[in-house]
Amino acid sequence: MKSPVPNTCCSKQELIWSLRNAPAWNRPFLMTQISLREQLEELESSDAAGRQSLTAEIEGHYATSRDQFASTLSTGAHLDAARHWQEMCYLSKLLSEPKLRVS
Repeated sequence: MKSPVPNTCCSKQELIWSLRNAPAWNRPFLMTQISLREQLEELESSDAAGRQSLTAEIEGHYATSRDQFASTLSTGAHLDAARHWQEMCYLSKLLSEPKLRVS
């Protein structure tokens, strides 16, 4: 699931700024980003079940974005494909967060 593209993960403040300034078509994913980031921040390090659940949720979002990327790319909708690629990059970065790793 590792992306070959360098990833950056936004702070909560940057996500909120992005939400306020994003085009309407991108707002649902920005809301997803904020929600996933908040869930990660609230996750206790001793909560293995919580880590597994959040990881599964993020992986589900990643799979959806991956499928949408493939679909839009194959139809020549390059701007939509780029948006889904960007979603995949964010989700990949989120999956690499140390707090999600099982100790």
